[in-house]
Amino acid sequence: MKIDIYKYTNYKDFLRDKIASEAPSIKGLRFKIAEFVQCQPSYLSQVINGKPNFTLEQTHLANQFFHHDKDQSKYFILLVEMARAGTRDLREFFSEEIKAMQHARFSLKKRIATLEEIPEGDQHKYYSAWFYSAIHVILSIKEFQSSAKIAQHFNLPLELVIDAINFLESIGLIENKNGVLELTKRQIYLQEKSIFIQRHHINWRSQALQSVEKNLKENFHFSNVLAISKADFLKIRDILTTALEEANKIIGPSKEEAIYAMNLDFFSL
Repeated sequence: MKIDIYKYTNYKDFLRDKIASEAPSIKGLRFKIAEFVQCQPSYLSQVINGKPNFTLEQTHLANQFFHHDKDQSKYFILLVEMARAGTRDLREFFSEEIKAMQHARFSLKKRIATLEEIPEGDQHKYYSAWFYSAIHVILSIKEFQSSAKIAQHFNLPLELVIDAINFLESIGLIENKNGVLELTKRQIYLQEKSIFIQRHHINWRSQALQSVEKNLKENFHFSNVLAISKADFLKIRDILTTALEEANKIIGPSKEEAIYAMNLDFFSL
């Protein structure tokens, strides 16, 4: 079982679960960890189950033992520093740093390297209406290489479709190769702090509402209200973010046959 350090706000819980997950395949794991971080196995048990804490030097060695990358190492050090903090203010300081790193962990731009942004000066028009991105994507399907077919499929005026295609070509998102329109950028990303992010979400939630009204069996819509702990909220949010990351691995090489829209919301009330 893969243990994700970013799901933890207590390094002792992380160590306990990490050891439990790897111990079956690594003989004498606790002894090896203790030896590597330069302490007795009995002291390691006290750290995990009692009041003592790792020193920062032992924390650094533990990062090396678990082969943590730079971000994971920083996060683990923050967990230890919060546990070692002697005042409430200091604990809150480290807690905020931990939350910031957890938040950064959910950034799709950081986790999906293939995502690109369109030129900032052209974002206003591109995100002003849903059909710009819809036309952009549907042009990747061969049978929709015609303005007339796109207009018919989306039930849009032909003049509007032609204008949208000219706009997409002018900003370099598509190009005309021997009469065939091809995408130059397949997956577009908009930063969460962008002034256009609200309009982008509203555009596609509006389309989702229309899809709900159509009630087609092939479509999937799910709504629920639940009461859970704040810690479990973070765990579920990470599961959903990871699912999007995994879905992107399928979307990338997938053959373009039909166009779909995907919205995901998970928020506090």
